[in-house]
Amino acid sequence: KPLAMKKLLVALLFVVITMLTAQFETAAQGTVTDIDGNTYPTVIIGDQEWMAEDLKVTKYRNGDAILTDQDHNQWQQSTEGIWAYYDNDPTYNDIYGKLYNWYATVDPRGLCPTGWRVPTDNDWQILEEFIDPTDRGNKNSVGKKLKSKRQVNSPFGGEYSTTEHPRWDDHPVNYGTDEYNFNSLPGGGYTNGNAFRHLGQEAYYWSATEAIQKHAWTRILTFSNLGTSRGQLLKSLGASVRCVK
Repeated sequence: KPLAMKKLLVALLFVVITMLTAQFETAAQGTVTDIDGNTYPTVIIGDQEWMAEDLKVTKYRNGDAILTDQDHNQWQQSTEGIWAYYDNDPTYNDIYGKLYNWYATVDPRGLCPTGWRVPTDNDWQILEEFIDPTDRGNKNSVGKKLKSKRQVNSPFGGEYSTTEHPRWDDHPVNYGTDEYNFNSLPGGGYTNGNAFRHLGQEAYYWSATEAIQKHAWTRILTFSNLGTSRGQLLKSLGASVRCVK
C-alpha cells in the first residue's frame, strides 16, 4: 500500500507539472490581429505581453485611414499620423513592417489592436530592467538578447547566417541571441534629411511618451552595440512600432 500510494503521488505530480508546463507554453506565445487582418505573434516577457513583429497597420482602430504617400514637407510639418514603407518600397512591409511618425502613436483613435497600446517610456524601462537589471545604456545586454538571430555571418549558422533581408548586418561580438523571442529586426527609419537610412543596422522603436516639445522617447537597437539606447527622436521622423498589452 505505501508503494502504491507513492506511485499515485508521483503520477499526480507528473500530471500537475505537465498541466502547468502546457499552460506556460500557451501563455508564452500567442497571436493578435489588427484591423487590417495582419496577425502578429506575441510573447510574454516578465509581466508584459509584446508583439513579436513590427506593426504593419494602415488604419486606426475605428477604421479611419492613417495618412500615407506624404511628401517630405508634410512629414516635417504635419501633426497627424503618417506611415510609409522603408524606401517607399512595399516589398519591405512583410519583413520589417511600416514606419510611422510619432503622432500616429498617440492618436486617440488608437494605432494598436483593441486591448493593446503603443508602449510608454516606462513600459520600455520595465522590459529592460526585467532582462538586465544591472546596467543602463549601451552597457546593458538587452539589445543582444532582443535582436533576431538572423544576421550576416551569424554564429548560430544555418538559416540564421544569411545575407537576405530581414537580417542584421555582420558583427562578430554583439550579434542577436533572441533569448525572449522578441525577434527585433533593423527596419531603419525615415530621417529629417528626406531619406530612409540604416536598414539592416538599426531598429528605432517609438514610445508614446513625449520628451520635449518636438521630440519623443525612443529605444534604439543597433547591429554593433550590446545594449539598448534610450534617446529622443523628432516626432516628425519615421520609426517602427511594437505594441504591448
